[in-house]
Amino acid sequence: MKYLVIVLLLAGGYWLYTEKYNKQTSAGENLVAQIQAGKPVSIPQAKIKADEIVTFFCNDSGLQAAGNSSTTECLGKYSERKERCEQRIFPEAATPIKTEEELKAYFKRFIHCTIES
Repeated sequence: MKYLVIVLLLAGGYWLYTEKYNKQTSAGENLVAQIQAGKPVSIPQAKIKADEIVTFFCNDSGLQAAGNSSTTECLGKYSERKERCEQRIFPEAATPIKTEEELKAYFKRFIHCTIES
């Protein structure tokens, strides 16, 4: 039950991020718009955006409090796991990301690896 609540909170946070903050970025930074325009997203671009998303989640004190955590704990866990998870989730030799579903799957796996488990 605890894990279900955490997953739901992270999904809600991701939705909030994409609805509110991701729309504020320029078209060049908005990866979903880039894919919709038929341009694949490179692995380095996806890493940068994944870092922004996790940092956003960790800095949301309300979200962290709901998950019985704190921003300090979340950021600490993230800094400990970031490099290992980047290597595992975003291999350098991977082909560019071509679909929204594939991009979201990368982000979900990265979030799970860095701050959920």
